[in-house]
Amino acid sequence: MVVPVFITGKKYDLEEKKLSLSSDIINKVKVMRSKKEMEKVALTREEELEAQVSKLKKALEYSELRNQGLMKVIEICSKEYGEDLLKKAGSKQ
Repeated sequence: MVVPVFITGKKYDLEEKKLSLSSDIINKVKVMRSKKEMEKVALTREEELEAQVSKLKKALEYSELRNQGLMKVIEICSKEYGEDLLKKAGSKQ
């Protein structure tokens, strides 16, 4: 039995002979994947918005963490080289 599996847009075939898996396990994987596809299709507008809010919250957390990391790099650079990298270049008179 061959079960197609899609990973990052590429199609791979699961064969019980190649993977030494029983047909029961492959059938369970197939059922699980079909359930996930059904869940994706059955989203209401409210659920879509909740998913979008969740994604945006994760993106915001990542952005804040990245910003903290960059500020730490700037702080270390200013200690190492003695110049404030946040100052505008044209502010010297």
